[in-house]
Amino acid sequence: MGQDTSAPGFHETLLKMLQDLSPMVRGNAALSLIRFGDASGRPYIVALLQPARIVAPSAGRVTDTDKVGTAIHQGAWLPSC
Repeated sequence: MGQDTSAPGFHETLLKMLQDLSPMVRGNAALSLIRFGDASGRPYIVALLQPARIVAPSAGRVTDTDKVGTAIHQGAWLPSC
């Protein structure tokens, strides 16, 4: 959808996708909007480049860590004790 800049409906749909609940969907829509010459998704692209804050639903202690900068994928389970 983001590669076909000849369809005006795609552009409109991508703009709506900037309001999606998923950061991944918002980021992909913002990146696709660039092909339309539309910079309205810039704040979402900048947000993708920022460190993410992870908030636990309950108190705990992290017992397994990796080196700084290790990617954590959306929906990943982070163990705690």
